[in-house]
Amino acid sequence: MERKLQLNTEQLKIVTAYKELFNSDHGKIVLKDLETSFDGDIFVKNDPYATHVRIGRRDVVLRIREMINMDFEPLRKEEEDG
Repeated sequence: MERKLQLNTEQLKIVTAYKELFNSDHGKIVLKDLETSFDGDIFVKNDPYATHVRIGRRDVVLRIREMINMDFEPLRKEEEDG
């Protein structure tokens, strides 16, 4: 049980850090730049390697969006109820 609480506490810290960083004025500027640079067309005709690189870059942007849009209240509640 203690391991689970530590994991949830760590997850909460990480989600909070993403939210604070990318919801700041500078974070919004950086996220917009990342979206513009890496969240476009991912397929490169006749070049599967370049396509995979673009997919990897896009995955980073998707991860950031996932983290800043995550509802972490259930994690906070579970920690408090622990």
